[in-house]
Amino acid sequence: MQLLLQASFNKTYNSFEEDRQRREVFIENRNKIARFNQEYGDGRHTFVLKMNQYGDLLNHEFGRLINGFNRTNDGTGPERKNSAYIAAANVAVPTHVDWREVGAVSPVKRQGMCGACYAFSAAGAIEGQTFRKTGRLVELSPQNLIDCTKSYSNKGCASGVMEYSYEYVRDNRGIDTEQFYPYEGTDAQECRYRHDGYGAHVTGNKLEIISNVW
Repeated sequence: MQLLLQASFNKTYNSFEEDRQRREVFIENRNKIARFNQEYGDGRHTFVLKMNQYGDLLNHEFGRLINGFNRTNDGTGPERKNSAYIAAANVAVPTHVDWREVGAVSPVKRQGMCGACYAFSAAGAIEGQTFRKTGRLVELSPQNLIDCTKSYSNKGCASGVMEYSYEYVRDNRGIDTEQFYPYEGTDAQECRYRHDGYGAHVTGNKLEIISNVW
């Protein structure tokens, strides 16, 4: 199985010792997946797990490579212009909402080794709120946010903040679609936004707030 992992994802190791260590990690992760899926069969979970290209990594190694969220509370970012949320009176709120069931969530993306989870989160939130407004699900471009929000204190593939991404889309009066501005998994390019690739717009951070009401 580990040989299949290496062949499928072009993985190579620098030494016999590293190969041995990765094999041990892979076996441990494979066993965790098997136990979890057994619990799924017993009704303890609502989803199953499968092996992927990260199966030879420890949790902290995966986190170091992938996680790119950076909560900034020190006031060094751009001036905030958040809208204030006022709850509507006499509104019956459901106990839960699964946005997948109504078609408001785009397919799972493969982020790769670029730590830009903030860009995927922001694009996904705007997709969902645009669906609520228009009834149409349009996949938006995280790469647009990676490339174009560095002047808003985001750091490309190193880390970033969702709120800064919303502010860019608002100021820019748009974000491109994924089809027009596809994901590359790198921050080496300059901003290439073009309005003819427009997919959605943000008028204020009210979109972000609404997405967390239910």
